[in-house]
Amino acid sequence: FFVENRTYATGKAVVKGLDKYSLFVDGKSVSGGKLSLEPATHEIVIKFLQKQGDRDTVKVSVISDKDGTMALREDGKRIYSLDINTQGVGCSGVKVSAGGKYISLATNVIGENGTTTYQYELFDAQSGRRLMTSAQNFNWMPSSDRYYETRKGVNSRTLVAIDPATGKEDVIALNLPDGYFTMSPTEDYAIFSETQRGPKEGDVHQILTPDDRQPGWRDRSYQTKFDFATGMSQRLTYGFRNSWIYDISADGRYLLLSSDTTDLTRRPTSMRNVYLLDVKTMELDTLITNEGFLSDMSFSPDGKQIVITATPEFHGSIGKRVKEGQIPNGYDYHLYIMDIASKDIRPLTADATQCVQSTVWNRYDGKIYARAEDKDCILLFRIDPKSGKMERLDAGEDYISSFAVADNAPVMVYYGQSLLNSHRAYSMNLKNLKRKVLRDYSAERLDGVSIGMGEGYEFTNRNGDLINCFYVLPPEFDASRKYPMIVHYYGGCSPTSRYLVGSYSPELYAAQGYVFLVVNPSGATG
Repeated sequence: FFVENRTYATGKAVVKGLDKYSLFVDGKSVSGGKLSLEPATHEIVIKFLQKQGDRDTVKVSVISDKDGTMALREDGKRIYSLDINTQGVGCSGVKVSAGGKYISLATNVIGENGTTTYQYELFDAQSGRRLMTSAQNFNWMPSSDRYYETRKGVNSRTLVAIDPATGKEDVIALNLPDGYFTMSPTEDYAIFSETQRGPKEGDVHQILTPDDRQPGWRDRSYQTKFDFATGMSQRLTYGFRNSWIYDISADGRYLLLSSDTTDLTRRPTSMRNVYLLDVKTMELDTLITNEGFLSDMSFSPDGKQIVITATPEFHGSIGKRVKEGQIPNGYDYHLYIMDIASKDIRPLTADATQCVQSTVWNRYDGKIYARAEDKDCILLFRIDPKSGKMERLDAGEDYISSFAVADNAPVMVYYGQSLLNSHRAYSMNLKNLKRKVLRDYSAERLDGVSIGMGEGYEFTNRNGDLINCFYVLPPEFDASRKYPMIVHYYGGCSPTSRYLVGSYSPELYAAQGYVFLVVNPSGATG
């Protein structure tokens, strides 16, 4: 039978009429019948032994230490509880092959002890049919509909590409170096990010900067090109400073590289230099110098422009849209376009209220696809790189966690959740914008769970400011009754977004009998 408590509760289960029995609460043996229960719907099982033919009279009672804290639940439903929020099945990643023929989903299952197991599923993009399940992640080749694996040999690694349709394997490279790499779109070389260990001192040593207290601060990253055909490695960057790779042009000719500098006497204290490297001639061109407000960048499909993700203070504050004397939110990211030949930079989305989280400049249709904060939601947008016009895509969820776009086909894949459901994974046809569900994780995770209703709510305060909120009501909400309300106000740089599974889940509090109201501060991103 099932006992439900919507506050923390203690008590005792009393069993009469049985001589040899064991009591289990949520699958765990309980000695002496003592109960100590988190707010949840709990399964209580009694297992006993008796001689064949005997008929015992059993009386079971559950006595709570405080009246009204426990009740019998007989409809087969459960309230949303902490274990449901922290354990169960979910999505952790989506990928699509370059030609849009195949989609892969990463599924994670968090167990009762906190351990996470993963499995990876491969789907036919057109039919949505699942083709295979693997314990190893599918990493797609950048230009062909094949996935690749690295296999450890006796003395080296081998890079192998596999055709999902036939299972045919091609060895791409032998003696592959260890470490993380980015493969060129031309599929003939890879850039490895490698680490040079920094000097070490004894127990007493000089701290050069505050960050020198962090493990590994003195290590330096550098970039190496590994040619698949020859098996030769060529180191590309040297020196005292870390170097990173942003992107490789579609023709494989150019790299976008960066290095960081630090100046603790100015704001911001960390600055970035960006370079264009011709991997054929090894000519290096400096694109950006000592820029402190830069986040990310990538090439346009034709390699003539760069899309830059940065704050409003980027490039002399060309995206600044606040009053004189005010400092823009340092987490409010927007898009800028740089023409490589002239090095001219123009703001693309500075006038939009949305805050860009991640982007893909798609080769198929030339549009920029973005995941962006829009008030208390994180949504998908399609952006015209010339005009900056943002078109919201109807993705069917309030909070998009990740997305991927095929380079050579109108196929997008993404996953997310909403205020009243957990993860769902989708594919979308970018021509007609029709979507279909690949896997409904929410139906699996929330089977039999009572969910309280909720929605967005906005109001204008006494100063004339529009305040962004959302709320969730307790399950079985009765409008004729009064309920206690929790007002959750996060006064940080970013808004509290609409989702069900995660930190401060509104449903967790609503299940305990509260109206849960989230209020987002003025000045937050999005």
